[in-house]
Amino acid sequence: MAPGVILAIFLFWEAISSNQTVMLSLNAGSDSTHIEMEHFVRSLTGKWSIQFEIGATADLPKGGTGHGEEVWKSGPGGLSFIEEYHSVGDEGDITGRGIFWWDEHLHRIQVLWCANYLPDGCEIMSEGASWDGDRLILKNRWESGGKTHFVKEVFSDISSTSFTQTIFQGESFEKLNIAYVFHAKKESDSSASSR
Repeated sequence: MAPGVILAIFLFWEAISSNQTVMLSLNAGSDSTHIEMEHFVRSLTGKWSIQFEIGATADLPKGGTGHGEEVWKSGPGGLSFIEEYHSVGDEGDITGRGIFWWDEHLHRIQVLWCANYLPDGCEIMSEGASWDGDRLILKNRWESGGKTHFVKEVFSDISSTSFTQTIFQGESFEKLNIAYVFHAKKESDSSASSR
């Protein structure tokens, strides 16, 4: 079995274990999980069409564009929130799934992202996610080829019908450039995927 698959299975079981701990703390009166997950439900539940621009890269020196959809829905028992993603554009056909949950031990939102472009299939975002007012901010750093890469993803201008998703990349969290800008429009409040 590939190391990436083993890691994904381990992380999945860690998430379940963490959710069982969270459920016990919820029963004991803690509402951190409920508050964090409810923010997702109020802000992002539904099916969204997306249009996006890609910043210039070595592979796309003039940048690019694409379109697709994101479906956001509550996970089992309301203890997690799930993003299903699909797009086509100048970077190819991208399919992914994100799982967000409150980790009571780390006191932050954890994010597992799985996508067809990741060498190992899935990764846990190193810095997790947090709500800053009505903005959702995700941060990740990873090593590749002896170099550290930094990514910050910001969901902003969230309303009942639209949001903007901006992905920044760079050599540190203080030195980031815009890599992608997504413009989302709600198609329906239903979280049922058409795929």
